[in-house]
Amino acid sequence: MGSYLGYNGLMSTAHERAVARYNAKTYTEVKLRLRKEDADNLKQHLAGRSANGFINDAIREKIEREAREDQRLN
Repeated sequence: MGSYLGYNGLMSTAHERAVARYNAKTYTEVKLRLRKEDADNLKQHLAGRSANGFINDAIREKIEREAREDQRLN
C-alpha cells in the first residue's frame, strides 16, 4: 500500500488542500475546556490511547444511555 507522504515525509500542497477540504466537509471541530486536574486525570486514564477517540466514544455512550432511559420512561 502506498503512502501519501513524499520521500521527505511531507505532503504536497495539493494534497494538503485536498485533506483540508475533506476535513472541512466531514468534521466539525469542537473546543473543549477541562480543569487542569480533570485533564491530568484524563491523560492518566487514556494510557496512550487517543483522547479524540475516547471523547467520541464517551459522547456516543452517553447519548445511547439517555435514549434508553427516555424509552424506558415513555
